[in-house]
Amino acid sequence: SSLESGFYIIDIAKNSPLNDIDIVSGAVITKIGDRDIGNTLDLKDALYTLSAVDSVAIEYYMGGKLYKTRTKLTKN
Repeated sequence: SSLESGFYIIDIAKNSPLNDIDIVSGAVITKIGDRDIGNTLDLKDALYTLSAVDSVAIEYYMGGKLYKTRTKLTKN
């Protein structure tokens, strides 16, 4: 099956919590918490509802494989 929507990771800031989960450029985030991520607006909306101390579930595709993990958000 092909991936039709999500947020494509181009670059990851050095201080990003994404570095803690081994996600790399080229991955596609498809879910944060219980919210599906289809585009940039979905990502912003999902993050806006969370606080900087929340631990959040993230689903993403990398190399054609689905990964599920958690990370703690930061204020940066």
